[in-house]
Amino acid sequence: MTSLHQQRAARHFRAQNDRAGEQRNHRRYDLGGQTLMVNRWDTARRTAQPLGVVLLDLDGLKQINDRHGHLAGSLAIRRVAEALLGSCRATDTAARFGGDEFALVLPETGEAAAWHVARGVVDRLATDAEKPNISISVGVAVYPGHGETVEALLNAADVALYETKERRKRRAPGLAP
Repeated sequence: MTSLHQQRAARHFRAQNDRAGEQRNHRRYDLGGQTLMVNRWDTARRTAQPLGVVLLDLDGLKQINDRHGHLAGSLAIRRVAEALLGSCRATDTAARFGGDEFALVLPETGEAAAWHVARGVVDRLATDAEKPNISISVGVAVYPGHGETVEALLNAADVALYETKERRKRRAPGLAP
């Protein structure tokens, strides 16, 4: 039998971590409280260091689920999670941000380095031999250049993500910078 303390600790872990991707989920990014994202932004602001944010979207998750089943969709999410974790430093944070969206928070990381990390994730998935093939769209924003608040920074990364998606629809090559 587990103690009340152990039960609470387990609930807290489940509330902040995503089982399919085995990563922190969007609850850790709750902008209403003192969360990891807010703390990282506050540290960047205090130390005058850049803070990179990479938003990533798994392309075609619904089609994967429809064609190959939900198990394949869950495995695709896990593959993205593994690619993210394989591209992170110990100081970085990877999280599932929504159903098919992920985020990387990269302390002390400028725009060029954030795009380098994003390209690394894209390359890992492009060389992944598992089926079905998966791809991601990426958006990058860096404090302070793209936003002076957490909300502005996340919004800038989101806009960049959708610009990448639009380029893909038009078949324009490559990621941004």
